[in-house]
Amino acid sequence: MPFIEEFYENEDITHFRNYYEQSKRYAENIVRKHIENQKLKANIIRLSQVVGDNQSGVTKTHYGIFDFIKKLQKFTTSYPNEAVRIQIDPIATQNMIPINNAIDYLMGVLNKENLPVILNFVSKRPLKNNEIIDSVCSLLPLVIVPKKDLDKESMNKRERMIASGMSFTAVYAKTHLEFDTTNLEKMFSPNGNEISPESLHRMIEYFLKQNLKKGRRKKYFPENSKASTIKYPTLITVSLLYWQCPE
Repeated sequence: MPFIEEFYENEDITHFRNYYEQSKRYAENIVRKHIENQKLKANIIRLSQVVGDNQSGVTKTHYGIFDFIKKLQKFTTSYPNEAVRIQIDPIATQNMIPINNAIDYLMGVLNKENLPVILNFVSKRPLKNNEIIDSVCSLLPLVIVPKKDLDKESMNKRERMIASGMSFTAVYAKTHLEFDTTNLEKMFSPNGNEISPESLHRMIEYFLKQNLKKGRRKKYFPENSKASTIKYPTLITVSLLYWQCPE
């Protein structure tokens, strides 16, 4: 059942994957209370995982899958060309929204009247984990063998090293989240900025290249490689929470 663009009641921690998710629910309901009781003009914008620019590939985030990719890159500097099993459901999905799409939506709400109270700013085309894995393995000297059910006791030492860095992201490696976009579709027409396997690959390539520039080993992107010759524009990213103050 998809997450609809309505308020949900507060629930205890057993209904969430972590306290971060629970805190967002509680925060929404604090805003809801002020809307209903004090006539606050406010809107809840629910963003999925915000990633890079899906046209240029410029990616400045270290959150979500990019945090995991950064750890894999660090792993390969010490253990190149390893084949490792990782506890990931290959057909589970990740919902990601490119930063240029998110900014288009956020700027668009400033010019909209009768805006719905809640909007899910999400991708209509989530990517499967195996699409992400294929991209990562094509750019790093690493073979990932995704296993939906992998017992830690059966892992070797290096597989445990990777698992220890997934304490937060692991809970999202088996998800099939669906989001209602009824309100979003009422307010915005498609802008052609949906994420795709190809645009995500550009983001990962840019991200890995930037990490190497910050001091990681450079031998995996030789000077004449595609990753070392692409010219990327500068992108300033801004995180926004949209509120309307009472008049």
